[in-house]
Amino acid sequence: IPSASLWAARAGSSHVQALGSFASTQLVVATSRSSIDALNWVASAPSWAQVFLSGRPISVQDPASTSEGLLALSAVRASLGGGADADNALVSGVIAAKRGSVPSSDVAMKAAAANDPKSPLVPISEQNITTLNKDAKSNSMVAIYPTDQAVWLDYPILQVGTPTGAQAAAVHAVAAVLASPASRAAVQKQGFRDPTTPHDSRKALELSSADAQSLLGRLSTLAKPSRMLVTVDVSLSMSSNTSGGETRIELARDALNSAMTLVPDSYAVGERTFADAPNPKPPFIDTVPVAKLASLPDGKSQRQTLMEANNALPGHLIGGGTGLYETALDSVRTLRASYDPTAVNAVVLITDGQNEDSEGITLAGLLQTIKAEADPTRPVIMVTIGIGPEVDNDALKQMAEAAGGYSYAVKDPRDLQKVLFDMVRRRK
Repeated sequence: IPSASLWAARAGSSHVQALGSFASTQLVVATSRSSIDALNWVASAPSWAQVFLSGRPISVQDPASTSEGLLALSAVRASLGGGADADNALVSGVIAAKRGSVPSSDVAMKAAAANDPKSPLVPISEQNITTLNKDAKSNSMVAIYPTDQAVWLDYPILQVGTPTGAQAAAVHAVAAVLASPASRAAVQKQGFRDPTTPHDSRKALELSSADAQSLLGRLSTLAKPSRMLVTVDVSLSMSSNTSGGETRIELARDALNSAMTLVPDSYAVGERTFADAPNPKPPFIDTVPVAKLASLPDGKSQRQTLMEANNALPGHLIGGGTGLYETALDSVRTLRASYDPTAVNAVVLITDGQNEDSEGITLAGLLQTIKAEADPTRPVIMVTIGIGPEVDNDALKQMAEAAGGYSYAVKDPRDLQKVLFDMVRRRK
């Protein structure tokens, strides 16, 4: 008897047949009574999307092993309209959880039981809330019923395999007892609902087994860490002002620092800058070697070292052109030379211009070399991010595709953070 029918799809090649339902309960959002007051949700409950976007920490249980976690993320995705924007929102939530910036469910539940006005939000069953309040002899923990969709845990009685004869009769006899009025009366005393009686006028979340498997696949991709060499253009054109008044390099700095506060310690990140200045070849400088964000190479974390390097970017702009192609090729080679098979290895290249190194490799030569040196046992993708009107987006797109990656044309540099989240979502 799993808590939800969606897990039947994970039985593999085994034959599974539903023989009824043992109980039912709704998935709700638990928090403290004072928290609902603080969020102004007393008179009007939020949608699943509004819960997720409220700014309050949301403690979602492991979606790979719990119905509550998988159904909550599925409800949020549906509420956000599906598609890339919804996936990006889920990426931010999952990354925040891996980063440790969201409290565990146990900690969040204790805050709710203590009637903390800043209590996190926890998707759990209404039966769980009933039991916890009863045990605590309190009603401080309350349930929020999001307005757009009802999400059910239906506790199916599943027959696994194809019993015959006496074995089949025994299985059906047990199923009949579990689905009997007496059993349902007993589970209702424990806070569950009668699964045969409609209880809610809201549209029920429809999640097929295929949809569940697809979402689990996305989440398993997110679980794999990244190993990135972030390559930033520091040619003088990055000092150009945007419509918001900030320079392009300032927005790149802020987006990179924002990403650094969110990605988990399991990620490995390094940084190099490039231009084609009066400096001799090569046209790039390795400012921070690639290392896991939690590592302490000089007594401080890699995360802190990278953020300090990012903060210094506006003061390190160099006059001259842009040695784009030479930098891109060497970056791919550098990351492949220290390839990590447990991670997604990626060069992330940010520029506002085009190749201006007339003495270096050509675009045709770059594309040919990247393809010729590609190693399927050590794949390194390239993600290119072009900022502003002068950028050669066509060349960036060809470069990314040659290395099995993808390219972004960012018209408004303020969208850089959204691009970084989308980059994580699209990893393979």
